[in-house]
Amino acid sequence: MKKKEADRLREIANVLDDHSYDIYRENSKQARWFHWAANEIRVVLMEAGYNGIIDAKYSKPEGKWELNKEEK
Repeated sequence: MKKKEADRLREIANVLDDHSYDIYRENSKQARWFHWAANEIRVVLMEAGYNGIIDAKYSKPEGKWELNKEEK
């Protein structure tokens, strides 16, 4: 996915979310569907390596991590 495509999808998700908040009092069931659609778009963005909320590409950590050992 290109950055331009990710930006456009993020804009669409934001519009869907804004609309869901606007209509929530009138029709909460329909508002939930709009919110769900926005979240699904954000999942696609995150799986492609882009941030779902802001305009930035996040880096996936490369390395090994361990649980902290208890100190005595």
